[in-house]
Amino acid sequence: MYSQMPGCTTCSRSTTIAADPASVSRPAVAVSKRRSGATSRFASGKPVGGTDCDRIVVLEPLVPAVKPRDLAWLGEADRYLAEKLLTEPFMYVDHPLFAEPDAEEILFGGPAVLASAQSTYFIETAASGPAETGSCLLNAADEKLLFQRFNYARMRVARLLESGRGRRVRRGDLQLMLAWLHRALMIRGRLTQANIPLVLSMAKRPQFAGLDASEVISAGNYALLRSIDRFDCAKGFKFSTYACQGILQRILHVVDATRRYRSRFVSDFDQNLEKDDTLARRHKAQEEAWIDELREILAENRAGLTPLERTVIRYRYGLQDEGGDECEPMTLKDVGEMMGVTKERIRQVQKRALEKLRSAMERECVAA
Repeated sequence: MYSQMPGCTTCSRSTTIAADPASVSRPAVAVSKRRSGATSRFASGKPVGGTDCDRIVVLEPLVPAVKPRDLAWLGEADRYLAEKLLTEPFMYVDHPLFAEPDAEEILFGGPAVLASAQSTYFIETAASGPAETGSCLLNAADEKLLFQRFNYARMRVARLLESGRGRRVRRGDLQLMLAWLHRALMIRGRLTQANIPLVLSMAKRPQFAGLDASEVISAGNYALLRSIDRFDCAKGFKFSTYACQGILQRILHVVDATRRYRSRFVSDFDQNLEKDDTLARRHKAQEEAWIDELREILAENRAGLTPLERTVIRYRYGLQDEGGDECEPMTLKDVGEMMGVTKERIRQVQKRALEKLRSAMERECVAA
């Protein structure tokens, strides 16, 4: 069921929200007006974790658990989202505007319409889209509008989840849940894109110079996404003011973890020391065994090479002669000049000798 985070005051007293020119909320909206329908149950249930926002609402997973056949009609990506949606806690940040009967029209320009009877996406228009501009940066009004849209979409998902509690999920409800969730994720992506420079600027601070840049940025991105999920735009602060502290704390956590690791493991990570070389050693031993076998075949001439072929192979690959003397490997041209023939003739002799050696080696393998 719905559970409200500790310290929530919006369910116990009536608070008036002043009009804000940068907000799409109606002036003087009383919070007590939203105490109707499903919202009247938000204060029940146990709190989930701590909070830095007194409007965060958390919905516990549906019971009973969803069955695989209920999701069989969905694609792979939608099935993954549906499983997480129905089996994990779901959260959104409440806003006084959401209690208004025309909140959807104010935020999205009209009621949501599915793209088709089987689709899990709404038809997006210029009025309902994530306020795309030529720049990735957002002004205060666009930022507030996006956060209101983001949390309204999540609120609609939460109400559909609550309405289906205790019974088998219906296909139509699940389709609307996913459509609102896709809309929320699209808006979340727009907010993330607009605030990525904030993470990069903090990751480039001098005190983080000794750390792996990708690890620092990854920690900052995680904190950015968490801040987007928990930000309350009704308080009147800029998102960057709220997110900076969370991003910094997360990066400092990575710094502390790295320092503890380096205090215990002085040397850097060596991939070669962690690699299992059993297979490589086995291949090397097998290769050495075949080389020894080849030497025996050449020494005993079990391949039936002619004297010319044996001479060419010896000089081409620098093998020992019968007296045990070795020579440096020679090119086809050098061997041909030494023997008074062309290098093409030496190549033909070499090819025929190698074919005989290959056949002899294959016979040895079968016999073994």
